[in-house]
Amino acid sequence: LMHAGGHVYTFSHLLPDLPGAVRHFWDYSLMYMRMKNIHPRGTEILRQFVREDDLQWTYQLYMNDIEIVQLEWFRSDPYQEYFRYLDSVGGFWLHRWGDHAVRTIAVGMWLPPERVYEMDIPYGHQNYCRC
Repeated sequence: LMHAGGHVYTFSHLLPDLPGAVRHFWDYSLMYMRMKNIHPRGTEILRQFVREDDLQWTYQLYMNDIEIVQLEWFRSDPYQEYFRYLDSVGGFWLHRWGDHAVRTIAVGMWLPPERVYEMDIPYGHQNYCRC
């Protein structure tokens, strides 16, 4: 299904993260976007995650408890450059940023919606259940 559909990223569900779990992540992502001339709502996917009125992230995430990815895309220069930038500011160590936030915003910056697929599979974890 993923290969036949031309999908690069598939995920099981969307959920909001706790603001404290991604402290300063959006601020640094905005700085990166400014450096690269990427508008925070410049793609269809980013518009799903970034409020129009104040350009703040809604904390919605592609939860990657169950995901299928095309590794080639995650090894690409744009993704790796963004990841290295975030690593250089120390957020993974200082604030314990998780990979789900990085992947969500990176997918939003560079992938069109037709390359992203939400799997329709039963899944339950903590207080979430698609049963």
